[in-house]
Amino acid sequence: MYFGAFLSRSSRDGNRCGRHLFHDIEQRGDTGSFSNLERLLASWRRADGPGKDSASPASIVRVNQPATLSHTNPATGRVISPVVAPALCTKPRDVLMINQATKVDVLKQGSHEFATIRRLAMRFRGILRGL
Repeated sequence: MYFGAFLSRSSRDGNRCGRHLFHDIEQRGDTGSFSNLERLLASWRRADGPGKDSASPASIVRVNQPATLSHTNPATGRVISPVVAPALCTKPRDVLMINQATKVDVLKQGSHEFATIRRLAMRFRGILRGL
């Protein structure tokens, strides 16, 4: 690789961000692709092992992970499916069937997040219909 010495020197100095390195070697006249550079950097990162890359993203720590919806439909006693909840979130009240309206009410009472998302979805729908 023509710019291998520059890249290895930058890597030793702690600069392993692909976008920055690609910009630097582009300024020096390289005509290679970004994906080839990323493959080279990935192989170097694997060789160094985990935790030695200064450009790697920080680990994600979830402090308050929301609970999954486990609300039961009072008519059937079954848990409302997590697939059904988002569909009900975007459906206006006037087109809901009676059992769907019951599920929406249960979800709104049991989940502040569902109520907020539904309110925003209905608001957004109104804005789009007004255009």
